[in-house]
Parts: sequence; C-alpha cells; structure tokens
Amino acid sequence: MPRALIVLAFVFVALAVPVDALACRCTEYGPRPAAVRRADLVIVGEVVETRSDGPRRVNKPSAVVIDVTRTLKGESPARITVELGLTSCAITDWRVGETWVVFAQRDGDGRLSTRQCTGSTKLADRGEAIPDWRLRQLERL
Repeated sequence: MPRALIVLAFVFVALAVPVDALACRCTEYGPRPAAVRRADLVIVGEVVETRSDGPRRVNKPSAVVIDVTRTLKGESPARITVELGLTSCAITDWRVGETWVVFAQRDGDGRLSTRQCTGSTKLADRGEAIPDWRLRQLERL
C-alpha cells in the first residue's frame, strides 16, 4: 500500500509541474529590426472585427480584420484579415477598436498570419490617439 501511495504522489507531482514545451518562447526572433526583416507586411491599423472558428476558441479570436491606416513594409489593401493560429503563441487579446502595429507573414496561399513572437503590439485602446513619438519610432523601423 505505501508503494502505491508513493507512485500516486509521484504521478500527481509530475502532472502538476508546468511543461515548458507548451509555453511560447520567442528566442528565435530577437530584436525589432530582425522582426521587420522577417515580416512580409508591417502595418498600423484598427481592429474592426474578431473571428472565432468554433467552440474551442470561445472568447479567443482565430483571426482579426484590420482597417489599415499606415503601411510600414510591403503592400497592403485598405482592409486585411490576419490569422492568429491555434498555438500557445497566438495573441488572443485583440479587441475591436484597438490600434495595433502588425508584423505579418504570408503563407503559400497569400494568407497573412501573426503570433506573439513576431513583434505585433497593441498601440492604443479604442478612441485613444497614438502618440506622435510612437509613430515616428515606427517609421524608423
């Protein structure tokens, strides 16, 4: 009986310890200039819609639709859809009305995607102006 308790305790501890493999790590991306080089498209824009693709993604968007206000790299239409992925590295806190700088890659079919490690960052909440110093900083990327 004591041996069974020891095994049970071991299994409990093993399951309770966080697994690093499930965590998002951004070590392969490095500083912002490297993120710009890797990105096919860098834009500033306002989130106008969030999309979910099923019950697994309730309250966590799988894609966002963005009205582009400024293109910093690449060519972009006035409105784009960016896929967010289903990994632990997906950015899930997108809200309609927020302004983001988005570093996106295109896949073989031309679809855009971004994730936590690409450099995409929220710049302003709904109704807030982006400070001029921040825009100048982005233009130097």
